[in-house]
Amino acid sequence: MAQTRDLYWRLLNGRWVRKFLTVPATKGEVGRKIDFPGLTYAPINEQGVVLLFGKLCDELGFSVEAIRQGFPDAEVIDYRANASRGVRKNIEFEFSSSNFRAQKHPVKGAQIIVCWEHDWKDCPKELEVIELRGEINKLKGEERDAQREIERKPRTSKLESQTGPKRLSGWEAHKRILTSSEAVAKRIAEAKARGVSGKYVRFLERLKRYWEIRESHKVAKEAYTGWKSKGEIA
Repeated sequence: MAQTRDLYWRLLNGRWVRKFLTVPATKGEVGRKIDFPGLTYAPINEQGVVLLFGKLCDELGFSVEAIRQGFPDAEVIDYRANASRGVRKNIEFEFSSSNFRAQKHPVKGAQIIVCWEHDWKDCPKELEVIELRGEINKLKGEERDAQREIERKPRTSKLESQTGPKRLSGWEAHKRILTSSEAVAKRIAEAKARGVSGKYVRFLERLKRYWEIRESHKVAKEAYTGWKSKGEIA
């Protein structure tokens, strides 16, 4: 099938359809620098969006079940509303949200569009749009606030007290200091009482969701191990 620089074809439900790219992926081109862990530059095509979502999905509250070439692109479990009970949803990846309309995808075929830029002004209300560009900006703002909070009250671990104090910073520092959802909940209450910035509170709430998901997975694994040891399951 013929290809050009700014469009390509893919097989969808037994027929070839054209998919337009907002930005042509020319060899050597990169997006703007975002310095996200594991991804130096912003996506410039759909493949970059898929990669970035894969790195962010856990923090956003999703667990990926399947990735496919046909529509919809992915099946995920959405834990955002309840870390213990997920909802199965379909995702379509696009560089720009308006590509969903350009490809004439059925609105009922997916619940979420994940894109780098949201440019579809009259997007149907049935479709949720997650713009990763905005999510990256929010994370950077939250981490800056978290850094300021740590610098205000430096913490050191027992090991660090033996080798000399080292100032902790960022997401990893909070994971080491606050090691459970209960501990994070207490910190959130303290932060609100002190009147700290809303960005820092949202950062802590994101960390709380992280531990809630980890804890629910641990409980499920322990239950499975117990049932298996008792011979209740094969």
